Amino acid sequence: MKSLFLLVDIMIPNVKMWERGYCTPNYSVNKIPRGPRKRIFANGCFDLFHEGHLNLLKQASGFGDLIVGIDCDARVKKLKGRLLFSENFRADLISQLAFVDRVIVFDCEVEDLIQELRPDILVKGDDSVRPVPGQLFTLGAGGDVFFIPCQFRNGRKISSSNFKNLTFD
Repeated sequence: MKSLFLLVDIMIPNVKMWERGYCTPNYSVNKIPRGPRKRIFANGCFDLFHEGHLNLLKQASGFGDLIVGIDCDARVKKLKGRLLFSENFRADLISQLAFVDRVIVFDCEVEDLIQELRPDILVKGDDSVRPVPGQLFTLGAGGDVFFIPCQFRNGRKISSSNFKNLTFD
């Protein structure tokens, strides 16, 4: 069984790599093997994992070997103003998905991580502000950027941002 979680220590400090629930701290993204399939990268906080996340990752995996980047706890607190689940829990959860090849927990600018990973395809939700971090680099390096349509329920976009005041005490 391969292991899937990676807190990546490229030139970027403080990174972990997860594979199927197994964590390797201080991992270098340069060690991630390039197989015959395309390298796909999708990232986010995944602070409250929902069907929109699942759909995006499932579709992204159809393009090649999927590496999922997860913001570390400090970045989630800064970006969302809250932390519902730890980076270890979020990484472990996503690393258990059969179609996810690797999970990286990072504490750096997404653009820097993408430049180190050099994905063939960058995948984001179609509600992302454009250009997304890493888009210009990926396109300039000969890669592609794909935007996956967001999921809707009862006419409302499914998003963890709809739960701004949600806490677990």
